[in-house]
Amino acid sequence: MQIYDAGTSDTLSRIVDAIFERDVRVIAGDWRGVQYWIDQMERPGDPTVWIFDPSTMISEELLPLADFMEAVLADHILNAVDYADFANWLDVNGKRSIGQAECVPVVPPHFVSGRADPDSRSGSSFSTAAYLLSSAKTFAAMKQLGLKPGDDFPPEFGEIVKGS
Repeated sequence: MQIYDAGTSDTLSRIVDAIFERDVRVIAGDWRGVQYWIDQMERPGDPTVWIFDPSTMISEELLPLADFMEAVLADHILNAVDYADFANWLDVNGKRSIGQAECVPVVPPHFVSGRADPDSRSGSSFSTAAYLLSSAKTFAAMKQLGLKPGDDFPPEFGEIVKGS
């Protein structure tokens, strides 16, 4: 789990803002590219942390911010982020860690392939910002063309993604 600094949070928040068309603050991310965010428009108090998985393009309520931070500090969150799989990925790929604001996405994303196969992870880490942008553009192009997970891409798909 990476709790983001202000600059990284700003960058990733702008991307997630655009995806959901709402004012969010991305506060953390995990090795899979999953992002944890709060709604900036939520009433004051203990805001709810939301979880966003770019491989599925699904976002769901998770838990109150205070409970989220407690789980992070107590290392309870490690099971939720598939830490054992991350340790295995590091070992298999001969790495000791990945960089700040980097992730190891499922390739292709679940919303493209229609398969939920966590073993199809990339063999290298990517910038989380680049992964979020790529996922958002691909998803928008699929939506524009009426494609469903598992559909073949038409020849013009790459140009449509570039224009998104």
